[in-house]
Amino acid sequence: MPMPFVCKSLLITLLLCAHHPILTYSSLSVLVTSGETRCFFLSTSKNEQNIISGSYEMLDDDLLPHPIHVTIYNKETDTISYTSRKGRPEGLFRFNASGKYELCIGNGSPRPHETSTMKDDVVNDDHDRRIMFSIRVHPLYEGTDVVGPMTKRTASTLELTGRLRGELEALLDRVEYLKSRDAAHMNIVDNTLWLVLKWTILEAFLLVGISLGQVFYLRKLLST
Repeated sequence: MPMPFVCKSLLITLLLCAHHPILTYSSLSVLVTSGETRCFFLSTSKNEQNIISGSYEMLDDDLLPHPIHVTIYNKETDTISYTSRKGRPEGLFRFNASGKYELCIGNGSPRPHETSTMKDDVVNDDHDRRIMFSIRVHPLYEGTDVVGPMTKRTASTLELTGRLRGELEALLDRVEYLKSRDAAHMNIVDNTLWLVLKWTILEAFLLVGISLGQVFYLRKLLST
């Protein structure tokens, strides 16, 4: 089997300052051509544990999602941190992270770093697809080494807060995807209306021309 075309066209560097942790956020919309795999590099701090979370969604409503697959590969441990389910046009991911990662989006191409348990039939329908995805990196807040009721309660509260934060981020991503879809649909509507307007104007000129031709023909016919 020939090697899939892998396009590593963009470098995303997500760095967290060890002493002043902040949230790093990136959102992109990419066109993945048929048979192509586009990969993006992520780099996080090695000195502390972080959380990588995000989501993706295919923006083409008129196409089937089966050729699309998303994989996040841990380059430090040579393991796969996330892989999308087959036939899903959207997905969420969230995992602890430290070091360098590679996010790959494929359209009808074999999954990169594929293992024997992940092999499936490659679906390629020769259609390009536009994928929008968002990635967030923020530090993993851990409790102190002191074991006690307050520490356990704090850890439980932080865990619950993290889950709620993840759900809220996913909701915000969904809103952004809907905005992108709405913008694409409005562009299609505007183009369609413009074509209808041009065709209507052309029809009007044709009708006027035909009417004038008939008038001149009748005048010429009656004058003879």
